[in-house]
Amino acid sequence: MLTVAVMPFYERPLVTGFAMQSAKRIRGVDRLIAVGSTGTDFTTAERAGVEYRGVANAPLGSKWQACIKAALEADADQILLLSSDDWWEPDLLKRLSPYSHEYAMVAPREWGLVDVSAREAYWMKYRYRWDGIGTGRLFNARFIRDHLGGVLYTADAPRRGMDWFATKQIEENGGSVLAVKKALVVELKGCSGEQQIYHLGELLGSPLIWSEQVSAETPWAARVLREWGEWESKALQS
Repeated sequence: MLTVAVMPFYERPLVTGFAMQSAKRIRGVDRLIAVGSTGTDFTTAERAGVEYRGVANAPLGSKWQACIKAALEADADQILLLSSDDWWEPDLLKRLSPYSHEYAMVAPREWGLVDVSAREAYWMKYRYRWDGIGTGRLFNARFIRDHLGGVLYTADAPRRGMDWFATKQIEENGGSVLAVKKALVVELKGCSGEQQIYHLGELLGSPLIWSEQVSAETPWAARVLREWGEWESKALQS
C-alpha cells in the first residue's frame, strides 16, 4: 500500500522546516510532497530535502486540492495530509492506517498544543462531535477517485473550515469519517516571528474546544520542547 504525505505551507520557514523534519520521521510514509507558493517556500523544502510543488497560495481550497492531486498522480493508496506547524509521533500512520480501508478519512480526535515561547503545554479536544482535528488526516485515495472524481477541495472551501469542508464532501458522497483517540499530534504556537492562522488565545477561548493546561514536563511536551529548542538553535546558527 503506497502512502503519500502532502503538506501545504506558506512562508514561516522556521516552524515549517521543523514540521518537515518531523514528517520525514513518520514510519510507513513512502513519499513526502510539500506544496508552497514562494521562493522562500522552495528554499525551505530544498533545505529539508523534501519534494516540492509550487502553486498560488489563494484560494486556499485550490492549494489544498493541489496537494490531493499530487498524491493521486503519484498513485497513492493513502493520502496523509499534514499541517506545517505540527509535530507527529513516528507511529502516527500505524495508529490511523488500520481503519483507512473502511473510512474515507481517519484523523486524531485529541491533540497536544505547545507554546514554545512560554514553555506551556495543553491537551485539547472537541467538545461535541468527534471530528478529526486539523492535522494528520489520512484519506482513502480510492474513495476520492471513485466518489469525488479526484476533487476533495474546491476553490470556495472556507479558509477556517477546511476539515469541516472535507468531512461534508465525504459524507454527502456516501463516505464516513473516523476520529481516533490514540494518535499523538502536537500543534506548535508562539514560534518567534511566525504568523499563524489560529493563535493560542483563539483556540483556548473557543467554545467548541475543551482544553486543559498540563505540565511542560509531560513526556510528549518535554520531547517537543527539547526538539524545538535544538532545531531553533541550529537554524539560527546557519
